[in-house]
Amino acid sequence: EDGSPTSSSGESASSQEVSNGALAPDKLRRLVHRFQMDGYVVLGDAVALDALGQLAPRMDSDATQIVAAGGQNRGDFGHGHMQLGPPRVAPFVSAQFVANPLVEQVVAAILGEGAFLSFYNGNCNSPRSGSQKLHRDSSPWGDAGPSGPVQATVINVNFSPRDISCENGAPEVWPGSHMDGADPEQPAAQAARVSKGSPPIQVEMPAGAVAFRGAS
Repeated sequence: EDGSPTSSSGESASSQEVSNGALAPDKLRRLVHRFQMDGYVVLGDAVALDALGQLAPRMDSDATQIVAAGGQNRGDFGHGHMQLGPPRVAPFVSAQFVANPLVEQVVAAILGEGAFLSFYNGNCNSPRSGSQKLHRDSSPWGDAGPSGPVQATVINVNFSPRDISCENGAPEVWPGSHMDGADPEQPAAQAARVSKGSPPIQVEMPAGAVAFRGAS
């Protein structure tokens, strides 16, 4: 991943929007449009830093225990990649994470009002873990065929208790690949995207930001 372009493309929530629990309509439309075009978008200042500050030390401790027990090897995903879920007990679980009104507003605008939280977990890269195998988390959006509507059915909502940078393992995404029907592991499909000026990027973002990613 070294040398990949980086991006935190998106918008930031204002203090008034945080207080109101709702983004301005124009900002919401821009976020949805960017998501539909690129397959991901970032909303800054969406999660309260004090809630993240409570979560960070506990997740550090959990990660240390997992590494000590040798649990950081996820098979095909490579050594050093942990399935590190946040605790589900107070004070570590918060409405900021599981019922954040700004997050819910964006998700509902993309998926529809019936959207719901179905998976609450996380990933963590250990130092010197290397890159994960390139993969999709679900089917590409184009499965309906050229004449059918293209619609996301699953969104990954990512946040971190600390800043995410290339130095500490910012995730790599392929903008626009959500519209491909090809297997992402096919070298030809990857080369075609690069030749069209759509190389992979690493999503860097500060603590408090949220990334909305299509699961492909």
